[in-house]
Amino acid sequence: MTFWQWFQSLFSPPAPTPAPKPAPVPHPESAMLDALNSARAANRCVPLMPDAGLDLIAGSRAAKMARTGILSHNGYEHEVADHYPRQATSECIAEGQKTATEVVRDWMNHPHNLEIVLGRFNWVGCGHRDGFWCCDFLSA
Repeated sequence: MTFWQWFQSLFSPPAPTPAPKPAPVPHPESAMLDALNSARAANRCVPLMPDAGLDLIAGSRAAKMARTGILSHNGYEHEVADHYPRQATSECIAEGQKTATEVVRDWMNHPHNLEIVLGRFNWVGCGHRDGFWCCDFLSA
């Protein structure tokens, strides 16, 4: 740096520092799978495997509940059985929680949902739409 550059730098404003990039926010469905598997790991259960077909079903069910404003299991057995005949299924749904972690915490505090989350299921599909959450579970 020359003397002249140094002298000018004394009167120049400092260069702005770039703002830090925010941490990436996972999609609610991915966050749900992570939260479910964390709960299962804490209870010595094998992790659930994601299933794209179940994701579509759960996503469509969450969208339907958001569209109608009604939290309901109505018809899930038929929707899952149409794609996965003769396999055990179950469903957990929720409304109003802000994060997947809140949903799983609430499910873990409810005996029926606790049994599903920690149950014999191998695969899961997760859906979220406008405050409605849906997980469809499937066993081998």
